Amino acid sequence: MTINQLIYFVQAAELQNITRVAEKNQISQPAVSRAIKDLENEFSITLFSRNKNHLRLTEEGILFQQKTEAFLKQYNAFLNDLHGIRSDTEKPVHILSTGLINLLYFSIMYSYFRDKTDTLEIEYGYQAISPSVSLTYGQYDGLLWSLNENDPKLDTLRTTGFHAVKVGSFSQCFHVHRSVFHSSSKTITAAMLDGVPFVSFQPPFARANYLEDILYQSCRPNIIFRTEQIISAVASVNNHIAGSVLPEDVMGFDKDIDRYELKEFPDMNIYLVYQEDTPKMRTVIKLLAEFFHTIKNSRHTHA
Repeated sequence: MTINQLIYFVQAAELQNITRVAEKNQISQPAVSRAIKDLENEFSITLFSRNKNHLRLTEEGILFQQKTEAFLKQYNAFLNDLHGIRSDTEKPVHILSTGLINLLYFSIMYSYFRDKTDTLEIEYGYQAISPSVSLTYGQYDGLLWSLNENDPKLDTLRTTGFHAVKVGSFSQCFHVHRSVFHSSSKTITAAMLDGVPFVSFQPPFARANYLEDILYQSCRPNIIFRTEQIISAVASVNNHIAGSVLPEDVMGFDKDIDRYELKEFPDMNIYLVYQEDTPKMRTVIKLLAEFFHTIKNSRHTHA
């Protein structure tokens, strides 16, 4: 039995004519007749009752047709899956970048991967999107999220079928010009910043983020600037306007800019959240980890 024999049989059952089957497949009429006869001999059944002009399925032929059509449908699906292997391996992994990661790293990250690899495409997410929405119902293969390692969202992700792998991190520090604020201690609390103006590095359309939530619990900054561009936050500090909470690698070196550790602010980890653990996704994890390691060790200014 061959696939072609089965195909010729199904077509003969539909067209009820050997000649039309031969014409459709551009083969001789005897070749079609021989293929059907071989099936009948192999399974010891009679598939058609024949007259001069038409073929008519026997009861055995009707049952054989049903089973053959079901098999060919599965066979075609199998072939499509095999043909899709190459296209799947060539298709880039589509990652959505969100929140603070965008504001701190997106522009350089986008350029880096655009020039370095065809394996990964990164898109800017304009607001925080939950993994369950962007991965389960969206068109993304993964989501870059910034969380501290004790955030309960991590456990929730991992218990609901998602993987969350750390690919980078950044420490948040308070940077301020000495004309605005100065302390002899390099480790300070938010309470020590009561009344100090801040630059908040979040989009102007977003609601109050966790930075403001924490600060308002213990102090009352008299001004909070909102900015979507990190360079604006850096410029504000350099121009004696305000202090900012930014990762160390964002600020340029200036002897009049002091850097303070904030006790209330844990390090933020950057996680790649995804569902399917594939070889290509493991390659993407490696690429992202290499990128954030390189940036953390080489970038000293965003300006």
